[in-house]
Amino acid sequence: MNSTSERLNLLVIDDDENVASTVSLLLSRDHEVISTTDARKGLEQALTGRFDLIFCDLLMPKLSGMEIYQQLKAAHPGLEDRMVFITGGATTPEAQVFLESVQTRLIHKPFSLRQLRERIQEIRKAFENAP
Repeated sequence: MNSTSERLNLLVIDDDENVASTVSLLLSRDHEVISTTDARKGLEQALTGRFDLIFCDLLMPKLSGMEIYQQLKAAHPGLEDRMVFITGGATTPEAQVFLESVQTRLIHKPFSLRQLRERIQEIRKAFENAP
């Protein structure tokens, strides 16, 4: 991940088909995007694929974004730093504590293309400036 014009490989995990397809549609012009509404499939793709950034819903029924974060951190340390959580505002006490404890980015629904692009740029810059 070096140039601001470089196409990135993005993964979108959200159990809401409308959100997953909207993020894919908005970003597919500039990036390679794979999306899924199945959290377990998304985790499998994240573990086996090469993604520059992962947009992930925070609260999903079968497997939460928090659990995906923990599994990625255990299997591929550093990959969790490339996650951006998507939330509709509904949260649990556990999710609130989790968000306060991790160094990750958050986007609130509804979001704009500008917000998605800003998060991508933040992660690009963080990894370009990493030692």
